[in-house]
Amino acid sequence: MSLKNVYPAFPLTKRGQPSPLKLSPDRSKLLYSRDKIVIIRDVEAAGDKPIQVQLYSEHGYKVTGVEMATSGCYVASGDASGVVRIWACDNPEQILKLETPVLGGPILDIAWSADSRLLVSASKDSTIKLWDPAEPKKAKDTLPGHAGEVYALDWSPSGTQVASGSKDRTIKIWDVATGACVATLEGHEYCVLSLAVYSQVPQARQLYCRLITPESAVLAYSARSQSAQTTPLAGNNIPIANALAESC
Repeated sequence: MSLKNVYPAFPLTKRGQPSPLKLSPDRSKLLYSRDKIVIIRDVEAAGDKPIQVQLYSEHGYKVTGVEMATSGCYVASGDASGVVRIWACDNPEQILKLETPVLGGPILDIAWSADSRLLVSASKDSTIKLWDPAEPKKAKDTLPGHAGEVYALDWSPSGTQVASGSKDRTIKIWDVATGACVATLEGHEYCVLSLAVYSQVPQARQLYCRLITPESAVLAYSARSQSAQTTPLAGNNIPIANALAESC
């Protein structure tokens, strides 16, 4: 008997807790974890072929954060023990490039910079740490300021800023070069569980975050004026809110 197909399990979810769920840089693959396993699957099947799945099962603890590098060649995955593993996802042998303990507790999110040279990690101790995979023994910088666990991270397209979402219901925007918090965005009634930065035009960097709330609304933020506007989502019976932050 031989294995013909692998069918990916859905990620486990827990009320009030984030679940790592990321897209590959070309948006063709979905990355997430289930217990100690990293799952990479096609977003859509190619023609009549079944959805292609890749499983990575080398972590010794529950995987709590995962993201693919912009090159599409490597994945960084972090677990509940604070260990980050960087491994080749474009090779069937999944060759390990790096394994290092970067935190003393769970890594709640992890994100690559646009040039795949730096990583940021989020943790329960309310800090964000900036790492160089080439020198993993010591963080390049620690960004304190949140009053609760940091659940979500993303880089600006230019690689000069990092956005973070926290249990303290705020989004903070950080200058990577100085480590300074350049904006704190408020308005959410509940913790910010995920976010993503995108660019519509070169001069306008905007940030979206999505979280579960009792009401359906869009919160539009301006980092310059520190103000927020709320717009209900008509016809949406799923309680999801989006937040938009202008970070230019």
